[in-house]
Amino acid sequence: MFRPRRIQTRSLEEESQNRATGWTIKVLYSFNETYSGDGNSPDAGVTMDKEGNLYGTTNYGGEYNYYGTVFKLSKGESGEWTETTLHSFTGGADGFYPVAGVTMHDGLLYGTTMSGGNGSGVVYETSP
Repeated sequence: MFRPRRIQTRSLEEESQNRATGWTIKVLYSFNETYSGDGNSPDAGVTMDKEGNLYGTTNYGGEYNYYGTVFKLSKGESGEWTETTLHSFTGGADGFYPVAGVTMHDGLLYGTTMSGGNGSGVVYETSP
């Protein structure tokens, strides 16, 4: 089930500038601390499509509270990023705990889970 979520972002550039390198960090989206909703603990990296959308996974959270999600971040015209949960893992045949990121090919997302399926995880494909 796709559920867009919007948050107000603020630039953290001044307070999180690395003095040694001069690089700054800007928070694009901050996940909730609960195990439901948009997910929790995005430990892997993100993948970017041609339009600039970012895709990734969270280890926990989602519609089923604990098993993780595949998400998309889209940047609006105003510069605000919106999170959409593309898939909430159920903890069953579709797997759970997607601790790795996703790879994109021909508009489809591919990834792995640490557990579920026959017991030792799955390789999955997510499509619109």
